[in-house]
Amino acid sequence: MNFRKINRQSLLFVIIFILLFSHFPSIAVQQIFAYDIPINYEEMTHQLHYFAGQYPEIVSLESLGKSVDGRNLWLVKLGKGDIELHIHGSLHARERITTNIILKNLEEYTAAYQLEDQLIEGYHVKDLLDEVTIYFVPMANPDGVDYTIGGKGSIQTHGLRTQLDEMSLTDDSVHFPPGLMRWKANIRGVDLNRQFPLGWENELYKDPGYPSDSMYKGEAPLSEPESRILYDLQLNHPFMINVTYHTQGSVIFWYQTEDWLVRQKTHRLADKVASHTGFESVPTDATGGGFTDWSIGSLYTPSLTLEFGKNQYADADFDTIYPAARSLPLLLAEEAIRMDQLVTYEIQVNGKTVKKYEFEHHAHASIQNYLSDEEQDVAIIKRTLAQRMSLKAIHTKTMMKQYEPLIFSSLRLLCETCTILQK
Repeated sequence: MNFRKINRQSLLFVIIFILLFSHFPSIAVQQIFAYDIPINYEEMTHQLHYFAGQYPEIVSLESLGKSVDGRNLWLVKLGKGDIELHIHGSLHARERITTNIILKNLEEYTAAYQLEDQLIEGYHVKDLLDEVTIYFVPMANPDGVDYTIGGKGSIQTHGLRTQLDEMSLTDDSVHFPPGLMRWKANIRGVDLNRQFPLGWENELYKDPGYPSDSMYKGEAPLSEPESRILYDLQLNHPFMINVTYHTQGSVIFWYQTEDWLVRQKTHRLADKVASHTGFESVPTDATGGGFTDWSIGSLYTPSLTLEFGKNQYADADFDTIYPAARSLPLLLAEEAIRMDQLVTYEIQVNGKTVKKYEFEHHAHASIQNYLSDEEQDVAIIKRTLAQRMSLKAIHTKTMMKQYEPLIFSSLRLLCETCTILQK
C-alpha cells in the first residue's frame, strides 16, 4: 500500500475542505459612533444626516411623516439599484437596540462601498448595492423609544403627557416608571405591531382593551400615524422582501399563509436566514394585526420577523448581538436579486412600478385589495422573455462575482499545494 500517496490525497482533501468552508476575507471598518449605549431619536437623526452627507452617492434621507409626538419617521435609502427590499427597527419601543443594529449596518456598508472589491463576510457590498436599494426605517416608533430613555420628560406635547398620566391610573401593571424598559407601544399606548389590517378584527391575545404599554391594538386598523406610514410605504414600492427587527430570543417568525406559493418562498427565505444567523425558524399562524403577517397574507411578499438577542440583554451587550446582523441585509439583497429574476408581472400606478410578482393572480389580487382607486391609472405589465433574460444575465453576473475571491484564492492555493506535494 502506498501510504505516501494516501497521505498526500488526505492532505489535499483537508485543504480543499478548509478552502470551501472557511469564511471569506472581510474588511475591518473603523467605528465612528458608539452602539453599545442607548440611542435616542436626536442621536439617530444626527447619525443619519452624517451618513447622507458623507455618502450622497448611495445614501438618501427623507421623512415619511410625523409620529404622534411630532418626530420624523426617517427613511434611509441605501443603494442605487432598481431591486428594493425593506427593513425597519424599533417598532416596539423597548426593542430599541434594533435601531443600533441598523445604524451599525449603515456605518459598515457605506465605508465598504467606497473600497473597490472589498467584502463584508464574503459579500461584495458595492456590487450588491449597485443593483439593490435597501429601504431602512431605523426607528419606526421614535416617541416610544425616547420614552424608554428619557421618561415622561421626553414627551413634547402637553396633551400626550396628560394622557400618559391618565393611562397610568387605568393600568395597574408595573409598566410605568420605574419600569420604562417594559414599554413597547407608541406614546399613545397603542402596540404598532397590532395595527395592520390582516386579522385586526379578531380578539387578540392579551389585548387590554385600552391604551397601555403593550398589546393594545388601537381603536381601528392603522389608527396611528406610525403604522399608517409603514402601510403607505408598502403600497408605493415593489419590495421583494420585508423584514422587521425585534428582540428577543434568537428566533425567526414567519406566517404560514394558506397561499402555498408565497408560503414556500417565505419558508425558503426563513431557512436561509436561519442558516446565516443561527436563529430558529418558527412558522406561525396569523396573530392579528402584525406587520409581517399582513405583508405575507395580503401583499404576497416574503416577510420575516427577526428576534435578536437572548433573554435579559442590555444595551451594553450590543457586540454580542450584532454579529448575527452584520451581513444579514447583504444576504437579503442577494435573495432579492434571485426573486427578481422570477418576476413576470409588474403593477404600475400612474407609470410607476409599485409591485412585482411572479404570478399573475397575485397581481390581480393586490390591485383588487389596495390599488383599485378609479382616479389612478393602474396597469399590469408583463415582462417580455427578452427583458427577463436580459435581467437574468445582469443578475447572474453580479451573483457570480460574489464567489470570485473564493474561486481565485482556492485555485491559487490548490496549485501551490500540488506543487508542494510533488516535491
